[in-house]
Parts: sequence; structure tokens; C-alpha cells
Amino acid sequence: MMLNTLRNSTTQMLRRLPPEAITPAMLAPGLVLLLIFILLPVGEWLAIVALVLLLFGGVVLWLERPSLTLEVSPLSTQQTLTIEELGDLSIRIHVTADGLVRTSQAINEVTSQQSVAASEQADVIHMTNQMMEEFLEMSGRVSDQARAMTQTAGQVAEISGNGQVAIQQAIHGMSQIRREVNAIGTTITRLAQLTRRIDEIITSVSEVATQSNLLALNASIEAARAGKQGRGFAVVADEVRSLAQQSSGAARQVRSILAEIQSAVKETIGAIEIGMQGVDAGLTMTQQADRVMVQLGESVTASNKAVRSIYEVIRQQADGLEGIAINMERISRINQQNLASTRLFETVTTNLNRLADELQTSLQLGQEMNAV
Repeated sequence: MMLNTLRNSTTQMLRRLPPEAITPAMLAPGLVLLLIFILLPVGEWLAIVALVLLLFGGVVLWLERPSLTLEVSPLSTQQTLTIEELGDLSIRIHVTADGLVRTSQAINEVTSQQSVAASEQADVIHMTNQMMEEFLEMSGRVSDQARAMTQTAGQVAEISGNGQVAIQQAIHGMSQIRREVNAIGTTITRLAQLTRRIDEIITSVSEVATQSNLLALNASIEAARAGKQGRGFAVVADEVRSLAQQSSGAARQVRSILAEIQSAVKETIGAIEIGMQGVDAGLTMTQQADRVMVQLGESVTASNKAVRSIYEVIRQQADGLEGIAINMERISRINQQNLASTRLFETVTTNLNRLADELQTSLQLGQEMNAV
């Protein structure tokens, strides 16, 4: 809207002014103000660059102009341009307008390339954001798995600790059983020794009973020889012989019982020895299991520490990725702003090119009017 108003005003002003009123002092400020109005919305740095280029070209053309032939009126000291000089100035303005067109076209081409590059950069940033989102999602899953692994490792460590306590209790129980079995073995061994002593005593009793039986038999024989006087002694001898026979029978029974006891004691001692071997083997295996459980506990503890370290690293990476994602989002917004500015600058350069064409048309119209 502003550009159209400015263009119409400029055209009307050029048509109304006489040729001798058009001076470089009027055209230069007008062109500068026109360029400022056009380029200032794009951005200060773009406006400065374009103005510097255009003003530099204008100054060069102005410095290289030929010396103008001025006429001094006797009634006034004001300088005016002759028709030839006005035509020369018109040509130079055409040249400047052509340079302006070429400059605006070059700027338009550069801005088009920048627009394409900015679009490609926006696509790359968008793809990078998508990849970052996928990586963040994957990192979250890995973090959840690492957290679950830490919980599992903690449970395994607790189970391992409970297993070590149970094995220590089993070792204590096996040691207690071993001590009790040793005590029983000692008692059975002493019982076997006592049965052997009893057997020796019974053997002595049997020998005494045998000798008593022989003595009673001899006494009976002697009593029979004594006749009537030996009858009382014969009765005593018979009683002694009967007691000796009973003692001998009792000794045989006791010997039989002792033999059974000794056999049972031997079997008990054999069972105790086997039990002791089993207890020793069980104690050895339990001690080995305890050492294995200790090593397992140490490994579980180390694994738990490693898993926790991995979890912390993954969590820190996730925080870093979130920061990167935030920065990428900022870069995306900045790139979108740059893309919008580039497209706006491209539009402005297009308008500038069109305005330069219209300026050439207006100058050509002025020349035609001068020719008339």
C-alpha cells in the first residue's frame, strides 16, 4: 500500500515538474528516502548493506560525471541545467536505474538461494527434531529398563544376603550335629569298652562256675566214699553243683546278650562313622556353598553398582538430550524467523525491481515530454 502510494506520488511529481527543475540535489535524497522506506522493514543489516551498495554506485557515477556547462543569468546567480546536460543526466539516471535493477536482481537471486537453503535447513532441523524425539523416547525406555534392572539387582542382592544367612545357619547346625555325633560316638565307644569288660567278668564267672561244678562233683564222690557220715556233705555238694550249673547257664545267657549288645554297638559305631562322614561332607559342601554365595553377593553388589552407574549416565544423557531438543526447537524458531525475513526481503527486492522499471518508464516519459 505504501509502495503504491509512493510510486504514484513520484510519477505525478515527475510529470508536473519542468525539466529544468529536476536537479541531482533533488533526485539523490529522493532515491535514498525511497530505498530506506523499501528496505527498512526487512531488517537493519539488510537495509544498510543495500544502501551502501547503491549509494556507492551512485557516488561513483556522480564523481565521474563530465563538467556541466552552466549559464549564469544576469538577473539570478542560481545554477540551471541546459537541455543537453538534462539529457546527459537522464542517461546517467537510466544507467543508475539499470544498475539498481541489476543489483535488485542479484539480491533477489541471492535471497532466493537463501530462501531455498533456509527451507532445506528447516527440513533438516525438522528431521533432526524427529530423530531427537525418537532418541528421547528410546532413551526413556532404556532408562525405565535400567531402573527395573536396579530394582531387580537390589532384590537379587537381598536374596543373596538371605541365602548367605541361611547357609551360615546351616553351617552352624551341621557343626552342632557333628559335635553331637562325636559325643554319641564317644559314648558308644565307651559302651563297647564296658561290654568287653562285662564279657571278661562273665568269662571269669563261667570259669568259677565250672570249677565249682567240678569241686561239687569231687565232693559228692568223697561223700559217697564216706558212707553215712558223708551224706550231709553230699547234700551240700549237690546244692553247690546245682548253683554252679545255674551260674554257668546265667553266664551263657548274659554272654549271649552281651554278644547282641556288642553287635548292636558295632553297627551303631559303623552308622556313626558313616554319619560323621556325611556330616563332614555336608559341612564341606555347605562351606563351599557359603564361599560361592559370598562371591555371588560380591558380584551382585558390583553389578548393582554398575547398573546404578549406567542408570545415572542414561539419566544424565536424557537430561542432555532434553536440553539439545530445547535448543533445536529454539534454532527451528530462529530459522523460521530467518526464512520469513528472507522471503520478505525477496518480496521487497521484487518490488524494488518493479519500482526501478517504473522509474525508467517515468524517465523515458519525461524525455518524451522534453522532446515535445
